[in-house]
Amino acid sequence: MPVDYFDDKAIRLGLRNKTIRGGAYTAVSQGIRTVAMLIVTPLLTRLLQPEDFGLVAMAMVVTGFAGMFVDAGLSMATVQREQLTHQQASNLFWVASILGTTIAAICVCLSPIFAIFFQDDRLTFIIMGSSTAFIINGLAIQYRAMLRRGLQFVDLAIADIGSILFGQAIGLSWAFAYSGSDGDYWALVLIPVCAAFASLLIVYWRCHWRPSFFQRGAGTRSMIFFGANLTGFNTLNFFARNADNLLIGWWWGPTQLGFYSRIYQVMMLPVQRLNGPLTALVVPVLSRVQKEDRKYQDIYRWTVERLLLISCPAMAYIAVTADWVTVAYFSEAFAPAGPMLRWLALAALWQSLSASIGWLFISQGRDREMFRWGVIHSTAVVLSFLIGLPFGATGVAIAYCCTFNGFCLPLAFWLISRKGPIDIRLLTGVVLNVGPVAAMVGISTLLARHLMPSFDLWISLLVTAIVAAVAWLLSMISLPFGRQVLTQSWGGLRNNFSRLSSSNVA
Repeated sequence: MPVDYFDDKAIRLGLRNKTIRGGAYTAVSQGIRTVAMLIVTPLLTRLLQPEDFGLVAMAMVVTGFAGMFVDAGLSMATVQREQLTHQQASNLFWVASILGTTIAAICVCLSPIFAIFFQDDRLTFIIMGSSTAFIINGLAIQYRAMLRRGLQFVDLAIADIGSILFGQAIGLSWAFAYSGSDGDYWALVLIPVCAAFASLLIVYWRCHWRPSFFQRGAGTRSMIFFGANLTGFNTLNFFARNADNLLIGWWWGPTQLGFYSRIYQVMMLPVQRLNGPLTALVVPVLSRVQKEDRKYQDIYRWTVERLLLISCPAMAYIAVTADWVTVAYFSEAFAPAGPMLRWLALAALWQSLSASIGWLFISQGRDREMFRWGVIHSTAVVLSFLIGLPFGATGVAIAYCCTFNGFCLPLAFWLISRKGPIDIRLLTGVVLNVGPVAAMVGISTLLARHLMPSFDLWISLLVTAIVAAVAWLLSMISLPFGRQVLTQSWGGLRNNFSRLSSSNVA
């Protein structure tokens, strides 16, 4: 039955079941996406050189920044708004399509200038090729937004899985065919472009909504302003997260940037694979219950605690075994990047919690406050990069870790708790619940590493991974919070199996 995207009451029907199913489908899709990327990445690092990754990372500083303006926050404006008309959605489609084409044209025109800045002529054509994704994404943004608004997470999962598999397959095929040649780095350019094309085809197929022609006076302006504030925040956030690539590439060159960018991307992969889809899942749900404080608090806390129970212990384990993980996963050529991974993993311990603050700002319509938060956060992060830059890429990682954990995260807690249903006690309670589990995993892994005999690299990783898993389980069993989560999870699995058995019998 087609979803009525313009009837908020109809969308809210069965909200709890839709949320649970959405979470399950999102978890499956992101699991598949993550596994695909984790399999392809070590293959690419063995087919390509660190310099190739650094070269494309330079281009990504430009194309990634420009790509934010294609969306311009319009998809979140579609999701967050309680009442939406067909004409408003249509107008947003045309705005995004025009923005995508315009930004692609601007990047093509400016690409020679960026090539001069980085002192590498190859960047001209890399940026031109990457810019085609802007046109494709501009056409797809509103369709994805409508699917999120209608809580059609199955269709979004299909689009996510199909696009990543197609993009990775094309990129890997190119790398195999042209490994060692002058144009082998095009494999990294083709992955996002081909993934964007596949995603457009799938969301167009799965979304039954179709836009009408643009009309003035439909009440779109306020949605554009809402999107503009989110874009302002995203712009600052992007600049803060990519200024390190810009500075390292400019100061130290493509090889150092190749180490740093690849380590950063893979280290953040589990966090991003969870946070991105969870934002698409949780923000629509929180937006629908933004006036019901107790329900809002329960949904947020339930979601973020379970997210952190996965991400925090994983980052603690990686921080302890960073040098082993770097060599085992990437290759011996990436061994100098081990210290970078250790400090970036420590910085990523609470990245998921920081990212979830954005859910609260968006779902509560506090876009201006979110922008102000972005100004302060981005300024602090960029200053940390400048402080660490003379000491190499590892110095940048150390400075970022100290700034994020010591200043940015406490600042986010204070700002979001000034008003709204989420207060500082709830956020502190989340940290106190999850922190001991991550600490137990980290300490147990460290002790195992120093006490066990000298083994082969892979055996050492296997042993420490088993120790970390056992430490996680024991800490969950020994803590009241952990026992509650395990009991609820087991009860949920039993209910799902019971429903599945009943449906099979019927």
